[in-house]
Amino acid sequence: MGYGMGGYGMGGGMGGYGMGYGGFMGGGILSMIFMVLFWVLVAAAAFFFVRWLIETVTISGKSKETAGQNNALEIAKQRFARGDITREEFLEIKQELG
Repeated sequence: MGYGMGGYGMGGGMGGYGMGYGGFMGGGILSMIFMVLFWVLVAAAAFFFVRWLIETVTISGKSKETAGQNNALEIAKQRFARGDITREEFLEIKQELG
């Protein structure tokens, strides 16, 4: 026997080169674990990307800019109701916010 035959040499089954039968690409439990882990990470990354994308684009059906304007208008309404600002100031704020 010589190199590449059976248990002699490096790697065994492929002439002494490569991964052979017992290597990572040859199958086995370790390669299955890495493959499953890889796809779980890909799925998790896709999930968080879509979640981030939805949160940045919309807030309950409105863009962030529109939601911010509505929030500012609500604050102005509350300030007007408490008497913190006059009617003229409220109307000016309302006009600027659109």
